[in-house]
Amino acid sequence: KKKNDAITLHLRECHREKTLADRKTLRYIVAGPKNSGKSMICKQLQNIYGTSQQERQSYKRIVHREIIESMKSILSWADRFSKEHKMHQEDSKNNIYKIDSKLEKDRKAVKNAKCFEIDEKLGNCIDNLWKSDAIKAAFNRALFSNDLSYYFDDIKRIAADHYVPSQ
Repeated sequence: KKKNDAITLHLRECHREKTLADRKTLRYIVAGPKNSGKSMICKQLQNIYGTSQQERQSYKRIVHREIIESMKSILSWADRFSKEHKMHQEDSKNNIYKIDSKLEKDRKAVKNAKCFEIDEKLGNCIDNLWKSDAIKAAFNRALFSNDLSYYFDDIKRIAADHYVPSQ
């Protein structure tokens, strides 16, 4: 009997704590037609009420993955544009898409990146590639989103161990 009462009391206490936590949690459903601004409302609510440190920390892996995948894609476009240039031009010295041989080590590091975490070493490789004229030319010709340049310009901060996305 005492054990049963203790269990019942514990379950009631857990339920009470859960109920209090639920009262602090704001849940909402946003419905509407396409392009009516549903995402904008959700973003505004996040700006007003904020996001937790833990939630923002979970975005770090997504940011890192996008940067790595985007740089891999830019490298592929640079290779494609370089080959096109060779086919149409006899003068290979003027090939603006040819990546400098000094950056080959950086290129391999990015191409072979298996995990989606950017450490300081990989961050430096991405930074070196981003600063090259060939990568910038491929980036501009392939019409990547200009938002990506923000991440590449800020790669040293993003590669730091203590990085937490701000929004």
